[in-house]
Amino acid sequence: MKNIFLKVTGLLLASLLFVFVGCEKDDLKTLNDEMATWQSENITSTSVELSGMVIAQGSGFNEYGVVYGLAENPTTSDTKVEAANVENAVYWVSISDLDHLTTYHYRAYAIDKSGTVLYGDDETFTTLAHVPTVTINEATAITDVTARIVADVPYDGKADVTAKGIVYSTSQTPTLDDEVVDGGEGMGEFTIDLTGLVANTTYYVRAYATNKIGTVYSTEISFTTTIGVATVETISATGEVTTATVIGNVSYNGGASITERGICYGTSENPSVDDEDAVIVTSEGTTGQFIVDLEGLEISTTYHVRAYAVNSEGVAYGEDIAFSTYPTDLYMTGSGVGEADENWNWAGELQFVPVNSHPELFWKIVWMKGSGDFKIAPQAAWSGDFGITGDATNGVYTIGGDNIPVPSTAGYYMVVVDLANNTVEITDPQIFGMGDVFGGWDGGDPAALFTVDNDNSVIKFDGVPNSGELRMYVAAPTLNCDWWQAEFIVLNDKIEFRGTGGDQSRATVAAGDNISLNFRTGAGSITTP
Repeated sequence: MKNIFLKVTGLLLASLLFVFVGCEKDDLKTLNDEMATWQSENITSTSVELSGMVIAQGSGFNEYGVVYGLAENPTTSDTKVEAANVENAVYWVSISDLDHLTTYHYRAYAIDKSGTVLYGDDETFTTLAHVPTVTINEATAITDVTARIVADVPYDGKADVTAKGIVYSTSQTPTLDDEVVDGGEGMGEFTIDLTGLVANTTYYVRAYATNKIGTVYSTEISFTTTIGVATVETISATGEVTTATVIGNVSYNGGASITERGICYGTSENPSVDDEDAVIVTSEGTTGQFIVDLEGLEISTTYHVRAYAVNSEGVAYGEDIAFSTYPTDLYMTGSGVGEADENWNWAGELQFVPVNSHPELFWKIVWMKGSGDFKIAPQAAWSGDFGITGDATNGVYTIGGDNIPVPSTAGYYMVVVDLANNTVEITDPQIFGMGDVFGGWDGGDPAALFTVDNDNSVIKFDGVPNSGELRMYVAAPTLNCDWWQAEFIVLNDKIEFRGTGGDQSRATVAAGDNISLNFRTGAGSITTP
């Protein structure tokens, strides 16, 4: 036998094989026993590339290459790949169009001039998995701020799809570095509803899918959002007595220029620019926050207000906000307050004291009888009256329609109405002295606190520490104001309240004088022991 052989080595995917060339026919059995095939470590998902080298003396073979298939020991009746040029010492054999993640059997082969086929040992290789296949449909349900995207992962590349979804941007060829919306895992169709888009804007979208091999993107689609109405907020509305301040905001123009903005208000819910009884107040500018001041409102009236903005698509409104103007006066009546003849008939002078510079606050120190209840109204008559709802928390009720119960012990109590916070408070009266007569100008000094003497129906301070001008005020947990805004004085033997007026005249006291206040009769006295 001649000492001749052919060597095949796998470079990218493949195998190493020995084929002997130029042998006699009688030597073929021996060659079959000695042929071998080796597998390379390099492999892709769809192809194999083999290199071969012939070491021989003379020639005895017409053809050699590789045969492969899914079953063991493939032959030339299966799929074979012939070396392109048998005269070269080094040759290449390529296999392509393989299935992903599939195990193949392969053998080296050689054919002599008589047609006898010689095979190497059966070996296997397994192709790798592949990236998934992902498709995308055209966008549907397009509005100024939304769109619907339907995509599909029909093939997983024979590896689990761990993520899929869409990427989008206002620039072409979006990737996972742009806006991403997750569509779940695995194969199959999925739907993404995009929200929060910008009107009249072109977006570019691609679907994506990821498995262990990598991430693949679909073809790119694009769509343009429509023009929409503006986005408007009614931020706040704060009423005074006959005025109000409304704050609105146009946070988004809807993709078109804002031609008008402002507020509309009336006494009915959800006022609009088309309502005959609604009042419209415009504001300069387009987008952003704006403030509108209302004047000439009716006192003690509930209004509804909405901010609005107009663009080419129409009118957009903010939410409806209700506010109430404040009454200039408040009164109370009922079976539990005032004197003997007061019994739901508005008799007597049970009028609240308004707080200076706080039109939402009113207070009154009143005698309560230990049983019964009362209500409050902006005039001494049954119109616009109110009470409370629910139980009190630390003496503070929420304004509602139920009667207000009085405490079970008769005596003086202070009632505070806060129309801004919608509360009615019933608490023990607190009267403090203020100024040089009481040793300083720090409010709430316990040493300047008057004593409540319910047995004699008076609130008093015996023996003021210093001489000077007398100043006094009331305090309560919900009476959120400066001391001078709830001030009163004793003049000509009467209690005079500052209310909404200016600075009052002053009474002068001497050190050691006694002060006595009777809120049932309105009398006040300054006496020297």
